Amino acid sequence: MRKLESILTEELQVINIGLSSFAEDLHRQGRSVIQVDWKPMAGGDIELIRIIERIKELQRREEQESTK
Repeated sequence: MRKLESILTEELQVINIGLSSFAEDLHRQGRSVIQVDWKPMAGGDIELIRIIERIKELQRREEQESTK
């Protein structure tokens, strides 16, 4: 129970990933916020992500083969 109490009484520290408006609201309230500018790979396009992952896998295999 003490851990729960400390969560509710300690200073809030936030690392915000994504929407900067969330971090801005907390900052205006005087909270400590670190904003991480993150976006999903390939804009979240699943097909493009699969293509990129396949290319990476082929590159890894090629590197392994070249070190043999």
